[in-house]
Amino acid sequence: MRTRSVSAPRLRHSSRSDLRSVLRMPSECCGIRERFVNKWFARHVEADHIGRVTGRSHLLIGGFAVLCAMRWHILSPEPLSVCTGLLGSLLPDIDTERSMLGSRLKFLSRFLAKTFGHRGLTHSGVMLLLAAAALNGLMGPESLRGPWGALLLGAGTHIAADLPTGGCQLFAPLSRSRLSLWPYVRTGGIGEIMLLVPILCLLGWAGFSGNGPVPGHVPPSAHHSRLRGHVLKDISFSS
Repeated sequence: MRTRSVSAPRLRHSSRSDLRSVLRMPSECCGIRERFVNKWFARHVEADHIGRVTGRSHLLIGGFAVLCAMRWHILSPEPLSVCTGLLGSLLPDIDTERSMLGSRLKFLSRFLAKTFGHRGLTHSGVMLLLAAAALNGLMGPESLRGPWGALLLGAGTHIAADLPTGGCQLFAPLSRSRLSLWPYVRTGGIGEIMLLVPILCLLGWAGFSGNGPVPGHVPPSAHHSRLRGHVLKDISFSS
């Protein structure tokens, strides 16, 4: 008796109708059905959830790092620097269309994903250092204390946060080997939260223990009190 071979649809172009057809497969195909369902959920459900959670985590880490750098006078306190720092914290993930930024620029994210792959050249520390050196040479060292420096800092925090969550090609294009650091955490789960909370606490503590006002800079409150004292001292009342 000849048996008809049954195969699941190709996962690359699968849809919900394909999932329903696989679920209606006969009981003897339970192995194929189980493998396809697991891969389908990993591709269409878990990946989207992971992308959203990771994007929020990168925004938090990048924002805290920029504010901490402003507190330590590494960056100048400008509202635009906060905005560019948040943008930089999402920028490396433009190589995947499931990210916050890549989902809005799909044509660019698909090109980067096809050319370099996810966590490739956009996650390179070498490229980050080259960009900083180019800014320093073209616009001077003061450019690294403004919005451009905040953009690079945000991108740096993104790359650093990706090292324990699967790693990235840190030395691309010199090397395509992926570097990952301990602790090895899966994004989108409790491990990411356990990694995120200590990082935010450390950045918050570093921000609160910063240097305070810039040396030689007189705060507005101290300036007004000093001016008020001089005015009161110069006033004389006739008897």
